[in-house]
Amino acid sequence: MKKRILSLLFCAMFTIPIIAASLTPAMAYTCPHTSTKVVREVRQITPHTETQHKVDYKTSTVCNDCHAVLSTNYSFKYESHSMRTLKSTHNSLNGTHTYRISCASCGYFRTETIPCSGPPCPDPFRLNFFREVK
Repeated sequence: MKKRILSLLFCAMFTIPIIAASLTPAMAYTCPHTSTKVVREVRQITPHTETQHKVDYKTSTVCNDCHAVLSTNYSFKYESHSMRTLKSTHNSLNGTHTYRISCASCGYFRTETIPCSGPPCPDPFRLNFFREVK
């Protein structure tokens, strides 16, 4: 009985290190990072002036194989607003059109009032409004 226990213990003493050694190389593998890609993310867009907004970027170099982030840079640049008309109202008392225009990217908005070319009042969205505003 003692011989059987000793032989099992002896067998376990040799098999456990062999199993553990076979798992170690997979965990200790180091990626050479030979294949990388550059990922650019927009972090935030904020209004800056009446004509521009500020775009904050995060640029990271990432390994394609192990997905490790190798480097990260933060930058920003100023871009022109991309304005669009949100609302148009006609004021018949003073013969004007009031437009609420907004930047589609940062949310900056302003209100512009221009004279109406009517009567009759033309469709406000057919006016050449953006040439007059700029």
